[in-house]
Amino acid sequence: MRKLFLLVALLLTVASVSWAKDWYVSASSGNNRNDGSKASPLKDLQKAIDMAASGDKIYLAAGNYTGKLDVGYISLVKPVEMYGGYSNDFGSRNVLKNRTTIYTEPKHNGTAGSKALIVLEDKITAGNVVVDGFMFDRGAANNYKDVSTSEVKGLLSGIMLPDQKQTEKPAINGIVRGSLTVRNCVFNNMTNYAIMCSVDNASPVKIENNVFTAIRYAAIQIWGRTNGKCAPVEIAHNTILFVWTRTKAFEDMGYGIRTQSGVNLNIHDNIIGLTYNGAIDLGYSTGWRWGEKVSADKNAFFMNKAGDLNLPSGGGMFLQVNAEAFDDVDLLTSASGNYELKDVQGLKSALDQAYLNGFINATYSETVNHDPNSSVNQFRSAMGMNQVGTIQSKVSMFMNRYPIESSIKCFGAVKGVGAQIPR
Repeated sequence: MRKLFLLVALLLTVASVSWAKDWYVSASSGNNRNDGSKASPLKDLQKAIDMAASGDKIYLAAGNYTGKLDVGYISLVKPVEMYGGYSNDFGSRNVLKNRTTIYTEPKHNGTAGSKALIVLEDKITAGNVVVDGFMFDRGAANNYKDVSTSEVKGLLSGIMLPDQKQTEKPAINGIVRGSLTVRNCVFNNMTNYAIMCSVDNASPVKIENNVFTAIRYAAIQIWGRTNGKCAPVEIAHNTILFVWTRTKAFEDMGYGIRTQSGVNLNIHDNIIGLTYNGAIDLGYSTGWRWGEKVSADKNAFFMNKAGDLNLPSGGGMFLQVNAEAFDDVDLLTSASGNYELKDVQGLKSALDQAYLNGFINATYSETVNHDPNSSVNQFRSAMGMNQVGTIQSKVSMFMNRYPIESSIKCFGAVKGVGAQIPR
C-alpha cells in the first residue's frame, strides 16, 4: 500500500510540472504557419513569443527580427528565454558569425517611435527573461546630417540632428518581474540609453559580456520600484565605449552605468571608457533610503573625459573621481583592483580610429550676432525692451553613427576584462 501511495504521489507531482518547450525561428527558412520545431521553424520572433508559454526557450538563426509585420520592435508580456546566433539548421551556435539582429530603418520610426527594440511590457508576468546573443543597432534609423558636413573625416555620418524624438527609445526597456539576464549582445547607435529598466520586488538582474558603443545619455540605467527592497544587479565583463551627452553642447548625462535608488549594484571586470561625464554615476545616491549598496571591483577605465566615478557634492554639483581613488569613496562598499587601462593596443586596434580621434577632440562653440544699431533693436530700445540677437552654435562631432563591425571587434579586444568572445 505504501508503494502504491508513493507511486500515485510521484505521478501527481510529474503531472503538475509544466515542462518548458523549445521553439525555433529562422528569418530565412522559417514560416509562421510552421509548428516552430527545429525541423519546421517559425519565421518571426514575435510569433514564437506569442505561441510560447512562460518559461519556454526560443532559439534564433541568423537574420534580422523586427517584430510582427515588420513593426520595428518585440513585445514581451510573458517571460521567455531568447538565444540568438544559431546556424540555419540549428546545428551550431556562433553569435558573431550567425548574427541575430534587431536593426531598424527609417520605415520603422512611425510604428516603433514610442517603443524600445525589446519591450518588457507593464503587464509582463513574473518569470525569467533571457536576451542572449542579439545585436541591436538604430544607426540606419537615426537622423544625421550628411557625412559631407562632418568636420571629422572618415566617419559614416555627420552629427546627429537635435530632434530625435522618433527614435529616442532604448534597446531594452520596461519592467523586470522575476529576473532579467542580458548576455553576449551588442548595443550600437542608441539615442536614449541601451538598457533602461525598473525592477519589481527585488528581482535579480544580470548584464554580462556585452558591448555598448555610441550610446546617448547612459549605457545602463536601472532602478528598483518596490519600497524597502533593493534588487541585486550584477554588471560584469562588459565593454562600454563612446557615451554621449544629452545635447550637443555636452552639458549633462553621458554615463557608462547610472545608479538610482532601489538597487544593489555589483560592477566588476568591465571596460568603461570614452564617456563624457563619468564611467559610473552615483549622482542619485543622495536619494538612497533602503540601504543601497554599490561595489566596483577589477574594472578597467579608459579615457573618460570627466573622471571614472561621478559623486554628488551638494548644490547640484558633482565630484569626479579617478579609479585610483575608489578606495577612499565611502559610498562604495567594495572597491578593489580598479585601474586605468594602460595596455590599450588591443582596444585601439578594435576601435574605429576616425571616430576615436573625433570623440577625443570634440569641441563646441557659440557665435553671438548682435547689432545694436539694427532697426529692430533701435525700436526695442526706444520702447524700453531688451535688444535681441542670434546665437549660432557649432560642434565638431556629436553622436555620429558608429560602424557595427568595429563594435563587434571589441569582443576579446582585451584579455580577461571587458566583453570576451562569446562561447
